[in-house]
Amino acid sequence: MLTNWKSGYSEPNIDDLILLASYFNTSIDYLVGYENEDGTKSYNIANSFNQNKGNINFKG
Repeated sequence: MLTNWKSGYSEPNIDDLILLASYFNTSIDYLVGYENEDGTKSYNIANSFNQNKGNINFKG
């Protein structure tokens, strides 16, 4: 599982993120890089998302 994520072969699903956040006693936002260690939001990621929101492709 983790090896596949690290190699880019797959991405964690929401259930896996919930388990990891619980195990490491942190937030999902922190795990995915949206939140800094001190709990503040990483606005560079938020701004990037907002600029590209029309170009999001969902896997399905």
